[in-house]
Amino acid sequence: MKYQLVKLGKLCKIQSGGTPRRGIDGFYGGNIPWAKIGDIENAENGYLFKTAETVTEAGLRSINNKIFPKNTVFLAMYGSVGKTSIAGLEMTTNQAILGLQPTNPDILCFSYLKYWLDCSKDTLLKKARGVALQNISATIVKDFEIPLPPLKEQKSIVKILDAADALRQKRKQAITLLDDYLKSVFLEMFGDPSTNPKGWERKKIGDYFLVQGGFAFKSSDYCQNGIKLVKIANVHFEDLTWNPIEYVSEQLLERQSEFLLKENDFLIALTRPIIQSLGVVKTATVKQEDLPCLLNQRVARFKAKKISLNPEFLKYFCYSPFFKRMVEYYSASALQPNISTKEVEEILIFNPPQELQNHFSAIAKKTESLKQKMLIQSQQLETQFQALMQKAFKGEL
Repeated sequence: MKYQLVKLGKLCKIQSGGTPRRGIDGFYGGNIPWAKIGDIENAENGYLFKTAETVTEAGLRSINNKIFPKNTVFLAMYGSVGKTSIAGLEMTTNQAILGLQPTNPDILCFSYLKYWLDCSKDTLLKKARGVALQNISATIVKDFEIPLPPLKEQKSIVKILDAADALRQKRKQAITLLDDYLKSVFLEMFGDPSTNPKGWERKKIGDYFLVQGGFAFKSSDYCQNGIKLVKIANVHFEDLTWNPIEYVSEQLLERQSEFLLKENDFLIALTRPIIQSLGVVKTATVKQEDLPCLLNQRVARFKAKKISLNPEFLKYFCYSPFFKRMVEYYSASALQPNISTKEVEEILIFNPPQELQNHFSAIAKKTESLKQKMLIQSQQLETQFQALMQKAFKGEL
């Protein structure tokens, strides 16, 4: 059964929020939640109840009292284009987020709308503009057409998708628990890096590693196919992600061979957003399936010197709150968060006995092997869920 297609602008009130000026009249630090892209990415099971920052009544007035009611569907317009969440309570947002409020809840269900936007993320990305930072406009969203079955059928679709979504969320939660387990093992074995309660020897990261920045490839070097470039947007928590993706010609390999990455290279993003929404510094380990790829500017890799630390120990040190705080310290003064390779090398790291590091490494590798199996299962559930959504919105359930 084919459903009637209706433009979102005819079904929803659609507007973005705004950003009060910092430090004037106490605009920040009030009791009104102020959502940003990172908050959407951190939403629990699709619902947003808490934001990293809040604004005052004066701050709200400065952006024309743009406050969104509970159950507003939020859509990211910049960077993480197409990412969605549902407001769990009244809140405002910055200008990078669109709020979509169905004008007649008897015609369009907000949960159905969210699932439709999730299903249509790739279509939205194709409409996005910009190279350094992809973005879509409110006009594009207003003209976007949604299939509109009767409300009863919308709620039936939502019920089916909710059940399928619960399965994939449980798998994701299990994976998160494994991450938390390794972080707790690190703290138990080595102690908090900020206080060093076990009195390990401490030196600068630069004493153990050269932090090598990438090459400033020009946009004129880009081509349709060739060697992948690892840019800031590709560095996520633990893994590289390849959406968006840029290529350069294979002819550049010989000229820029010193920037050719290898399996197990450990990378760090040096420029905004340095701190990923999961609450850790954006780092990633290069895997065999990522190769071949080249290191682009504002991303760096750790190259071990003769005196070295265990790579697994280094990785989990960089996941620690202490390392995050140090990166925030060095990058906080710039208008755009930015840390240099030399500043990373200045951060202190302790050096426990090699035997203890190797023992932790063995535990980490075993746990990560289990995690990889769970990730494969999670990807299978994700594929099945996406297929289910496609069928739902085509009227094939």
